[in-house]
Amino acid sequence: MKSFFKLIVMLFVMTAVFIAGYFTGSFRAEKLNRLLASAKSEMTTKVTGLEGEIRTLRFRMRLTTARDRLLTAENDIKERNFGTAEKELKSAKEELHAAAQMASKESGEVLIGLEGSIDGVIEIVHRSDPRAKSKLDAVKADLDRLINRS
Repeated sequence: MKSFFKLIVMLFVMTAVFIAGYFTGSFRAEKLNRLLASAKSEMTTKVTGLEGEIRTLRFRMRLTTARDRLLTAENDIKERNFGTAEKELKSAKEELHAAAQMASKESGEVLIGLEGSIDGVIEIVHRSDPRAKSKLDAVKADLDRLINRS
C-alpha cells in the first residue's frame, strides 16, 4: 500500500511539473510570437517608407539628369553646334518621359507638357535657329520649378 501511495504521489508530482513546464514554455513562445509580430509590423512600415523615398529619389534623379542635358544643349546652341544640341534635347526628353512614368498624376501632366515644349525646341534647333535658346530657357525654368517643388 505504501508503494502504491508513493507511486500516486510521484505521478501527481510529475504531472504537476509537466503542466508547470508546459505553461512556462507556452508563455515564452507566445511572448516570442508577439515580439516577432511586432518586429515584422515595424519592418514592413520601414520598408514601405524606404520604397517611397527611393521612388522619390529616382524621380528627382531623372529630373536632374534631364536638366543637365538641357544645360548641355544650351551650351551647344551657344556654340552653334545644333546637331549635338538636338541629341541632348532628345536625351532630356527621354529622361522626362521616364520620370513621367514614375510621377504622380499632377507632376506627370506637367512633365508631358515639358516634353511637348522640348519637341518645339528640337524643331527650332533642327532648323539651326539660334532663337532656340529663349525657348530652352523657358523649358529649363519650368523644370527647375518642378524640381524645387518635388
